Amino acid sequence: AAEAAPAEEPASKRLAATLKKHAVSQSLYKHIVEIFEHPLADNLSQDSREMLLAALPHSLCVPSDERQEFQESIVKMMGQLMSQILSAMQASLDAENEKVAGSEAKKLELEETIQAAEAALSKAQSVTAAHQTELNLACSATQAANAELTQAREAQKAGDAAQA
Repeated sequence: AAEAAPAEEPASKRLAATLKKHAVSQSLYKHIVEIFEHPLADNLSQDSREMLLAALPHSLCVPSDERQEFQESIVKMMGQLMSQILSAMQASLDAENEKVAGSEAKKLELEETIQAAEAALSKAQSVTAAHQTELNLACSATQAANAELTQAREAQKAGDAAQA
């Protein structure tokens, strides 16, 4: 009987063997693979993504002093991708920081406006209180004058009535 050809190992088993050979943990490898799934890696075509993922265990996992030219090229492409993602993230962060700085400046401006308004309110309340005091004094003086006028008129009536 003819011997059956050995079945090819599943890709996951080959990957595990490659990672083990180069002493790279599965979790570290998974973190590197996540880079290709990052939303900012959307400019990478699906073919390029698949090519880099296929070459990843045979390039980046190989110690740098043992890499061949094609492995160095793969590592360089991955480095460029990571740099592009980091640059885009930094640009986004810088834009958000500018918004925060603008908001902080606006907040300080509004706080100064509030302080000025509170000072104006306090001054207006003080002036109002002073005017209210003056008004109360004027009302009291008017009432006293009206009472004197009423007494004087009554005295004059009594005097006029006594003469008549």
